[in-house]
Amino acid sequence: MNQRDLDPSQIDEMLKTASKKLGTSPEALRQQLESGNLQNAFQKMGPKNAAKIQKIMSDPKLAEQFLSNAQIQAQLKKIMRGEG
Repeated sequence: MNQRDLDPSQIDEMLKTASKKLGTSPEALRQQLESGNLQNAFQKMGPKNAAKIQKIMSDPKLAEQFLSNAQIQAQLKKIMRGEG
């Protein structure tokens, strides 16, 4: 799964859901993602989860494996539908 697989409305929904869970606005989260500065988001998710996400994001092969996992894809779909 990559950005080409998602239309803008799906990305917006993911940003809304993630921003609620992280206690920030969708716009602020988008800016953090686009700039690569995710320290604020990482601080709010706890050290263990932040370390896992940073490890996945720093290794393209690991990120591809993570995003191609059927369970992860199912979770992402649930989140996009507002069920997660």
